Amino acid sequence: MALVTLREITKYAIPEKYAVAAVTVFDPMFAEGVLCAAEDMRTPIIMMFGNTKVVNRPDYYPNFYNYLANRCRHSSVPVCLHLDHGPSYEACACALRVGATSVMIDGSMLPYEENVAVTRKVIEMAHACGVDVEAEIGHVGANTTSHEALGTDDHSIYTEPFMAQKFAEDTDCDALAVAIGTAHGLYKERPVLNLDVLKEIRKELDIPLVLHGASGLGEEDFSKVVEGGINKINICTALVVKTAKNMLSTAQNLPENSPHFPIAAANFQTAYEETKKHIRWFKTKQILPPMTEKRY
Repeated sequence: MALVTLREITKYAIPEKYAVAAVTVFDPMFAEGVLCAAEDMRTPIIMMFGNTKVVNRPDYYPNFYNYLANRCRHSSVPVCLHLDHGPSYEACACALRVGATSVMIDGSMLPYEENVAVTRKVIEMAHACGVDVEAEIGHVGANTTSHEALGTDDHSIYTEPFMAQKFAEDTDCDALAVAIGTAHGLYKERPVLNLDVLKEIRKELDIPLVLHGASGLGEEDFSKVVEGGINKINICTALVVKTAKNMLSTAQNLPENSPHFPIAAANFQTAYEETKKHIRWFKTKQILPPMTEKRY
């Protein structure tokens, strides 16, 4: 299988009502766990990278992204390599250079006209390279101070269906991230999802809809948002936190002077199991017959 664009990987997601998992990866072992999960489930997967820096070396990230692009090209299932929350035109251009097949330009904090302008500029560049663009209208807040993270039903935090339609028409974006009550990071209270807003947006648009800040949701919530029209679901915090806990537990139980291999294995195994779980929750359709033997 080859690297594919965001539109290609979500081609059947709208009519068949499923979502594709989009997982943020930071290191090769974690990335391998995510990819192997999709390969064993025989489902497409979106591998995301962003601007979070966990290693203070300027050469680490270009090298890691080049590795990631090469690994994705050799996957047995379709993979979209996606820049998450690109803060600028320049960041999106850098993502294209390392082989991204999809980029997100996040102008959601800008005034409407400025958001449209920067999104259109990125789309012109990306489409010339055969790359898709995700944009955002309506801001998905953070987990510390936003109404979303506090679980309050403040209607100002939701994307307005009319504005979503207008923004899609004004920009010709390939996918649109919408705000329906989720927030990035860990939640203080259970989020209040506005499924009515989601359904209205779905009626107005025929492009993939994206859900950010999904780490605080459960299986029932995912079933509802997928049924309501979400086609790409971003997962970061849930997997990273679970992986960190398992790696720490493994390290604490190692005999003194033991090699680190079990810790690396915990990194891989947690990413693998958690990705499989979310793929099932998202009702992602298989593109090949399932594996008959368990590899891990």
